[in-house]
Amino acid sequence: MKPLRIIIVDDHRIMLDGIAALLRDDKRFQIIGLYTRCSEALEVIKSEKPDVVITDIQMPEMSGVEFTRAIKRSLPGIFVMALSMSGEESTVSEMLDAGASGYILKNTGQEELRNAIMSIVRGETYLSPEVAAALTRALIAKRKEEDDPAPKLTQREIEII
Repeated sequence: MKPLRIIIVDDHRIMLDGIAALLRDDKRFQIIGLYTRCSEALEVIKSEKPDVVITDIQMPEMSGVEFTRAIKRSLPGIFVMALSMSGEESTVSEMLDAGASGYILKNTGQEELRNAIMSIVRGETYLSPEVAAALTRALIAKRKEEDDPAPKLTQREIEII
């Protein structure tokens, strides 16, 4: 099997080097670029057409959401894996809506990172276990709120009663 060609984008050089180090000794992966700027990475992505782009979400010139949309608009077949410190529901939802195939936290270990990449290239959506749990809790809370037939009272209404 031909190695998966991967580009990594993060505004912190140490993160780029660390992620690359976690993947380099695995023959299934070939790191073809490390970028601290989305604009630079976009140019290379358009010309090199990697299989996977791993991107941070909080970037200085363009958010990970905007970056993912730009990638998917130009090259919809590229798999995007979001990498973040935050597993907040709204951020995860935005990234998935933008076209990301996976969302992992920066506390992810080597095996999980490798498994996540392999999952998304098989066409699966991959979420770090902590992210999946947070989304599940948010969904349950939303359902309970929708199912609650009691009218919602404002603080002032409660005071009057």
